[in-house]
Amino acid sequence: MYLVLAVAVHCYIDVGADADATVGSMGLVGPAMAPASSASAVIMFAFTCQVNIPSLYDELQIRTPETMRAVSLRACLVCTCTYVLIGLTGYANFPDDVQGNILNNYCVLDPTKSSYADHPPRIMLPAFGAITLTVLMAYPINVYPTRYAIEVMCYPKAWQLPPSDAHAPADLGGTAADSKPAKMGGWAKVRHVVLTLAIASVSLVTALVLPNINTVFALMGGTCSAYVCYIIPSAVAWQLSERVPQNRTFVGRCAVVSLGIFGASVGILSTTTTIIDLFQPTNSTFDACSH
Repeated sequence: MYLVLAVAVHCYIDVGADADATVGSMGLVGPAMAPASSASAVIMFAFTCQVNIPSLYDELQIRTPETMRAVSLRACLVCTCTYVLIGLTGYANFPDDVQGNILNNYCVLDPTKSSYADHPPRIMLPAFGAITLTVLMAYPINVYPTRYAIEVMCYPKAWQLPPSDAHAPADLGGTAADSKPAKMGGWAKVRHVVLTLAIASVSLVTALVLPNINTVFALMGGTCSAYVCYIIPSAVAWQLSERVPQNRTFVGRCAVVSLGIFGASVGILSTTTTIIDLFQPTNSTFDACSH
């Protein structure tokens, strides 16, 4: 939230200093299809929260579809407001050379080089620290389900609960992911460490090879998000047509098919354009302090 507010304040100051170079140069509609498809994939990735729904539903005090719908609506509304605010203000501040990572547009060493104001406030430096802290705290949360999924697929017997505790997680309000082996032996500890290091190494190499975070988001959105958010729900809705009255109508069937076609089309188009952009030669690396 600090990053969002800092970007908005920085934009407000720059618009006051030079409106023509900021909001006056914005163009919300353009003929280029490649940036639009990549942006669609990033938006799809930003709202990929379906994988968290089962565990969130299990944690509700009142487990009803209406409660889950209200929680989802509020969460998506908060995300939409923050995304729109940082998206519009970040683009309005740098309409000609906005970067995939908004932080790359700001020169921390000398704020005057990335601002139209003569004496801009140093509000972006704490934003770098805030986003760094966020990434550091969120990284283990992403490593855990990855390691857990690999261990369950490759070593399912090690994660089976004893017969007496087979229903313990559900009775206690937990999920299957809350279950753990009774005790971790020597090989289990080695496997735990090796998998953790492997996951961290793969992510580090990916970050070094693809320093543009927008490329990573576009690839994730065009593949995983399109599959999880559009294709799978469309297939499930089609199979459950006998149990969902709305899906038995002609309009409902068309809506289900359209959902799957839309997700597949955007996913294929965005992934193709992103991969093509990866092999396009770049002349130089953007540097806000020398731009």
